[in-house]
Amino acid sequence: MTWLLIVAATAIGAGTAVALRWPVVGLLVYLWLDFMRPTDVFVELRFLHPMLVIGSATVAATLWQERTRLREGWRPLLPIAAVVAIVAVSVLISVDRSVSLRALIEVGKLLVLVWLMERLLRSEARIRAVLAVLVFSLGVLAIQAIADAQSLGEFVTMPTTVFIQGPTGLNDGAFRDNNDLGRVFVLGAPLGWALAAAPGSRWWRGAAAVALIVIIGGIEATFSRTGFLALLLAAEIVAQAYQPLRRALALWLAFVAVLLVVSPRTYLARLTSLPAASTDASVEGRLTIWRSASPAVRHRPLLGQGVGTFRLDTDGKTKVRRPSHNIVVELAVELGAAGLAAYAWMILEALWRLWQLRIASCSPFASTAAVGLAAALLAYLAAGLSLSHPFGSPVFVLLGLSLALARGQPPSGAAETAAP
Repeated sequence: MTWLLIVAATAIGAGTAVALRWPVVGLLVYLWLDFMRPTDVFVELRFLHPMLVIGSATVAATLWQERTRLREGWRPLLPIAAVVAIVAVSVLISVDRSVSLRALIEVGKLLVLVWLMERLLRSEARIRAVLAVLVFSLGVLAIQAIADAQSLGEFVTMPTTVFIQGPTGLNDGAFRDNNDLGRVFVLGAPLGWALAAAPGSRWWRGAAAVALIVIIGGIEATFSRTGFLALLLAAEIVAQAYQPLRRALALWLAFVAVLLVVSPRTYLARLTSLPAASTDASVEGRLTIWRSASPAVRHRPLLGQGVGTFRLDTDGKTKVRRPSHNIVVELAVELGAAGLAAYAWMILEALWRLWQLRIASCSPFASTAAVGLAAALLAYLAAGLSLSHPFGSPVFVLLGLSLALARGQPPSGAAETAAP
């Protein structure tokens, strides 16, 4: 793999130089690395730390570019800063400070990422570029998932133990689990709709529509029931953009009908197990995890036992649980009531911001993108009610996009709703 490392090192060096000159390009490259996960496909690349190098260059260039305005525009970041502050406090009282410190560093990086997006994405064209990077990166992963499912015959015979996964890395890839992969695909679906529905180039809109269809196919390739339910939620939120209400309901029902007609029979058979979820081993396992976490919540209800320590007992040494499979339970154990409140503030303020954009007298693109971002955020979080990792980067990328979209828009409530 020497040739791969040489090519990668050259590309990273060139990318760093470009990021120092044009930080917005560095941000796009960073997001591509984050969502297409080449370092989880070719793990040899981790030796070069491409995300760290490109990200650091982008931050340095942005700090220099914004040096005269660093004290301005911090108010929208307060909810995220509050979350980071509570995470920092949790490190001091953590049952395992080394684990919590590593988690704090990761959460701190996410705050910086949101700040970068708010500062650099100052035009509609740049926001479109970010949406395109996310949608088409996930489209590539979806094509791979569909190809893997077809090669294994999973659209003919329903899998029972092995499901399609994303890039595995060293068994630590962000999307390695089929449900995690389905969750991030669900995030990409409404973003693909936003690109396809907003005014713009016919070719770009057509490409986004194709990517949207591919991403939906990718959700089905994962056989994720969580992904299917979150997709229905995202579709319902998107349909609400098409008023009046009866039209929105008709569009959503039509989408569901088409989905049921064209979906593979094996995938539909997987979904029929939803009504009997109480007898499902995976559902019962999740319930067991949640019940086992309740003593930890009662033990430290206010600030939790420390970020990143969900699987540990109160002694900080013994692993007593599997991953949380519920971001609310995970937050309650690790950060307590204070962390839950700060996290809710962060999410609700973003949703309120997007709603204000939706009803404001702003551009058709901003109005449409606001619907897509709200649908993506709610669907991703809904999927997180049966999955883990409340501090996954996709959530904060959506928060950063919501801030960037609101920048420069006129005050809300001044005009009629703009239809996409």
